[in-house]
Amino acid sequence: MSTDERKRFQVVGVGLALIGILLLTGAAWYTWEALTFWRTTERTDGQVVELVAVGQSTIGRGADATIVQIYRPVIRFTDASGREIQFRSQVAESDPPAVGATVAVRYPRDDPYAARVAGLGPLMGGAAILAILGSVMFGAGWLALRRSRALA
Repeated sequence: MSTDERKRFQVVGVGLALIGILLLTGAAWYTWEALTFWRTTERTDGQVVELVAVGQSTIGRGADATIVQIYRPVIRFTDASGREIQFRSQVAESDPPAVGATVAVRYPRDDPYAARVAGLGPLMGGAAILAILGSVMFGAGWLALRRSRALA
């Protein structure tokens, strides 16, 4: 193989590996932030009071495609000092909890308006996505670098 092809594999490999490292760093930061939030917040139950439509998504292809509505639940809870707090979930979903459903909530005692739904998906979903993408990108970069060495 030519030197140009080898250099192309090297450039692509380094680029993909660097992108992978950045994504994995983002996943580590996201995980640290979520675990810190979990350790430093209060837990209580809240009630879904409204479902706000935020968009649509298509599931499937062609004639089998289905358009589904995406919602962000609005949740109301009472904090430790007795104040009633209402917030919109950060996570949008096509199958949200029904209005009136009880959901677990975590909130900082000093800023209850920064509340989040307390679940593995809402707290760690972003970290998982970044970790998977970072691993794939880093792995592809590593394979490209190995290929460039094999062409030497």
